[in-house]
Amino acid sequence: MNEPWPDSLVMRVLSVTAENDSCQDIWWRVDGEYAPITIFVNCNDVFWWGCADSEAITADNLDIFEQAYRDAPKQGGLLFCCRVRGMRPQGAYYQYLDDSEKPLFDACGPEREIGIGNPL
Repeated sequence: MNEPWPDSLVMRVLSVTAENDSCQDIWWRVDGEYAPITIFVNCNDVFWWGCADSEAITADNLDIFEQAYRDAPKQGGLLFCCRVRGMRPQGAYYQYLDDSEKPLFDACGPEREIGIGNPL
C-alpha cells in the first residue's frame, strides 16, 4: 500500500499540469494497491512501439516532475518519464520534439539501439 500523499503534494502535481495546459498528461487511481492515490504520467508509445505505459509520480520524484516542466513546458510529462528511467524515447518520437527539446531528451540516457520496439 502506498504512503498517503499530503494534499500539498497532490496540489503541486495538479498545479504544474494546469499551469502548462497539460492536464491530459496525468491520470490516477485510488483503488486497491493504488490507494489512497497514485498519480501517473502517460507515456504510451514513447519508449517502445505499440506499448501502453506510464510512470508513477511519487514524493521522491516530484522535484524531477516539476523541473521537467520548467525545462520543457510542452513535453514536461514525457521528459519526466525519460529522466526517471534514465532512458531516451524511441527514435520515432523525436519527430514530435522541437529542436530545443531534443538535447534535453538526449541527455536522459544513451542512444537507443534500433530494433522491434524502436524502429527508427
